[in-house]
Amino acid sequence: MRRGRRALALLLVAANTALAPAAFAQASPAVQTLEAADGVAVTFTSKDVSTVIYLAHGDVPVGATPDPFERAGVVPLTVKLPPGTYTVESTSPTATSGHQRFAVEQGRPLSIEVHAGNAGLKTIGGVFLGLGVVSMLLGVVAIVSFSGNDSNYNRFGIGLPLLLGGGGVAGVGLVMAATGGTDLRVRLQDRPGRPATGAVPSLVWTF
Repeated sequence: MRRGRRALALLLVAANTALAPAAFAQASPAVQTLEAADGVAVTFTSKDVSTVIYLAHGDVPVGATPDPFERAGVVPLTVKLPPGTYTVESTSPTATSGHQRFAVEQGRPLSIEVHAGNAGLKTIGGVFLGLGVVSMLLGVVAIVSFSGNDSNYNRFGIGLPLLLGGGGVAGVGLVMAATGGTDLRVRLQDRPGRPATGAVPSLVWTF
């Protein structure tokens, strides 16, 4: 019995020792593989202070496998990236995910502002959109599934309301889903203007 306990304890110690480097690697900022000391400053901000930024090199589509994104950190955040094309994704426990491609040019610092969307609103919008599509499909089925010679069945009286009502519900759902989505706005950082010389332009008359 004691031997079994000792063996179990040794096994747990070995497992912890083997997993320690991996856990440390996950805790360390992986985005260091993308950053460069002489890179261009890219600043990420958001009113939602729980927003986490992930970066990937290149134009990466949503849901790409294997996942190329690396955790950059929590906003506000500034990273220095070499010139090139990158893709940013944002996540938050209280907002929808954001996805945006941006280009980094030498000597042109960028500011990316994350406007967090409402996850609940987007979910409800998706439900409305699904219900609207189903209603439209039922309307089509109601119109085409019966013969026009069947006087006991008013196919247009049933099918058209389903089509029109489904289209309206789907439209509302689409608007709600778009409103609840997270928007990432990329712009050049403001640069200080040129200092005023104090000179007043003079008017010269020529005869």
